[in-house]
Amino acid sequence: MKLAHKFTDAAKKAGVTVYFADRKMTKIWNELRTTEEPLVYGGWYWIRKQKGRVTDVDEDGPFKSESAAIRDALVKLQLRVQH
Repeated sequence: MKLAHKFTDAAKKAGVTVYFADRKMTKIWNELRTTEEPLVYGGWYWIRKQKGRVTDVDEDGPFKSESAAIRDALVKLQLRVQH
């Protein structure tokens, strides 16, 4: 189920970007990690940028859908939605 535009707009306005980490990307990430770091799995993740700098990252992903990642960002960052 797709989220209403007011939720996706609120996330974009706050600088949240949602992206999909595919098999190719996770393979590269996992090859570059140190032995102490956990494996990275494919799925949807989010980051938040403000003034060109990453200020927040998703720590509970990957999510099964883009909508789930956006909902997580909205809750974790306590973003408000305009009615």
